[in-house]
Amino acid sequence: MQVFKKKKTKRDPEERKASGKRLLSGGYALAITAIALAAIVILNLIIGAIPSKFTTFDVSKQKLYSIGDTTKEVLNQLKEDVTLNFLTAGGQEDSTIEKLLATYDGYSKRVHVKKVDIVSDPAFFKAYAKEAPSVNSVIVTAKDKSKVLDANVLYQQSMNGYSYSASAFDGEGQITSAISYVTGGESGTVYYTTGHKELPLASGMTDVINKSNLGTKELNLISQEIPEDCSALLIFAPSSDFTEDEAKKVSYYLDNGGHAMIVSLSNELTKSGATPNFDSILSHYGIQRKGGVVLEGDQSKFVQAPYLMVPSVNTASAVTTDLGNQNILYAMPEALSIDDHEESSYTRTALLNSSDKAYIKTDLEHADTIEKKDGDETGSFPLAVQVESTASKDSDGDPDVKGAEAKKKEEASKGATKLLYFTTPAVFSADTLSSLIQVTTSLPEGNETLFSDSLTYLTDREVSVSVDAKSLSTPMLSSGEMSEAFSSLVGNIVMFLIPGVFLILGIVIWVRRRAR
Repeated sequence: MQVFKKKKTKRDPEERKASGKRLLSGGYALAITAIALAAIVILNLIIGAIPSKFTTFDVSKQKLYSIGDTTKEVLNQLKEDVTLNFLTAGGQEDSTIEKLLATYDGYSKRVHVKKVDIVSDPAFFKAYAKEAPSVNSVIVTAKDKSKVLDANVLYQQSMNGYSYSASAFDGEGQITSAISYVTGGESGTVYYTTGHKELPLASGMTDVINKSNLGTKELNLISQEIPEDCSALLIFAPSSDFTEDEAKKVSYYLDNGGHAMIVSLSNELTKSGATPNFDSILSHYGIQRKGGVVLEGDQSKFVQAPYLMVPSVNTASAVTTDLGNQNILYAMPEALSIDDHEESSYTRTALLNSSDKAYIKTDLEHADTIEKKDGDETGSFPLAVQVESTASKDSDGDPDVKGAEAKKKEEASKGATKLLYFTTPAVFSADTLSSLIQVTTSLPEGNETLFSDSLTYLTDREVSVSVDAKSLSTPMLSSGEMSEAFSSLVGNIVMFLIPGVFLILGIVIWVRRRAR
């Protein structure tokens, strides 16, 4: 006997209809969430396939992992593949070098980075070097040319107390120079004179020369002629005179299309006496050494003292066109004048000038002050001069037979006399500058650019491949760490946070509609 009888209830059709709508609506929400998740995953894969040059950000002041305009120009002109062989050893990779190599690889399809484990492949280097390079070295190869960059050259060292430590990262400069070299970049030789108590070439100078893929050789003009392979002749601050025969060799070389940089140190500072034969080389091109030292009277044109000048730059010359926004420090230059010859075969251009408040001091040893006094010659003085012949010394006949006008101009430029004259070695040598002012110091970037562009001009190149090293002295969070942290944050947002938000939102909407 059934005591309780189950009562059948009939659901309201409207209620069933509403329930179906809620289920359908929740299904739509879940479907949309699934589609959003799939879209985000696909977007992440697409972003991962984009070259690193579009997705990597270097926010550090030093820009250790960035490449500059010079490097980009070299990479954009590549016509063959280049391999950057990164020598590693089981987790000992230098992250700074590794990330910079990744930047090269990401920027150009012509550049490829290959990791080589020297533990598992210890003989890899033998095809390129006699001795094994250090771990983290880079061997740059292209076709049948190669260049080994030992890890030690990628960092510049400086004395810190009683030991040396890395003070600058030169990875970009060395790697870009090597790429230019192995892909057929121009090479040549800079000869520098000896035998006249010349100052030694500063490390910064030789570094620029080497990164320009130029070699350096000594030249004794007493016993040698200037070689035919001389890309540029460098006479760096002699303090004793040339012989008459040596001076004639230099003038003959220049008159026949030679290129030279001459840097002098005032006789007022060397106390070496007259140098008539050396002076005759300059006077042949309308440049006269006046003696004494130029001091600046305009306080806005010197740093700390009148002998640390910041000259005005004539940016109309190809040598100084890149220096419009860079300061140049010019310490204790000697006075000179430029003769206004009627002869039209040479043009003379003042590259650097003092203000019109500058003055010349003579006999500094007995002077009681460096301040301007009555009788001191005052005016605007040229401090560096460019001399160039207006046409090449054509020994092949009528230049009109050489073809197109552009070709003639190019050939004329390469066969033209080119002379750059600077009146203080401190413009290119930090050691000399430090010695003159009795304080250890370094050169501004403008001075380094001036030397690099002078070398480019003298060696008839379209672009200098010399890239300055990047200082490590400023305390900072590593740009690589910053980039990685930023990339990690963005990755987490894309992969987890955004999908999570969509998922939670979908569940909430579904639950709410389900409860109705």
